[in-house]
Amino acid sequence: MGAGVPKFMDIPGANLGGVYYGEEFLMRINLIKSNLFSQTNPNFFIGNRVAVIGAGNSAIDCARVSLRFGREVMLISRRSEEQLLIRPDERKQAKQEGVKLETLVKPVEILGNTEGFVTGIKCIRVDYARENDASDDWVLEEVPDSEFTVDADTVVIATGHQPNFVVSKLSPDLKLNDDHTIQVDEAGMTSIKNIFACGNVVTNAGPVV
Repeated sequence: MGAGVPKFMDIPGANLGGVYYGEEFLMRINLIKSNLFSQTNPNFFIGNRVAVIGAGNSAIDCARVSLRFGREVMLISRRSEEQLLIRPDERKQAKQEGVKLETLVKPVEILGNTEGFVTGIKCIRVDYARENDASDDWVLEEVPDSEFTVDADTVVIATGHQPNFVVSKLSPDLKLNDDHTIQVDEAGMTSIKNIFACGNVVTNAGPVV
């Protein structure tokens, strides 16, 4: 079954024109034949200011290929720069190429114009705080009065994948976890005797695109 469904963002404006999901965006670019003309005139809309939301390999790929089209690119993530889920050398190369990083930032709304197309992203800064005085656990909390707006006419949401919940319709006896992955025991057997599961539908994609 795999885990090919993108994790959708439940924020206002996610359905505006000019909003893409990571794999969709990369697939569209991959279908463009690489030549001088296509690099300046893509066959689908890519605005002049691209904002990529995410922290992993898909996000940084979307950011770097957008640069190839001569766009201004910003990567927005709730994680700190050191916690981005990409190799340090790739992060360094992306910054050298011109990707701007906005880390410890939470998008709260994608803004649009009267015609239904993206004009920007409303964001708020976040920071780490202890969950409570008796705990060593840290949580992200919104920083008061830290709202700001990022100008963008294209938004790429690259926040990961999840299994398709249609798997639950295959059998009412097949038990799933809260993230729609299939429950298995230490041998890989599902809740149905002699039916086994493995791979992305169990691990919830992990690092695999």
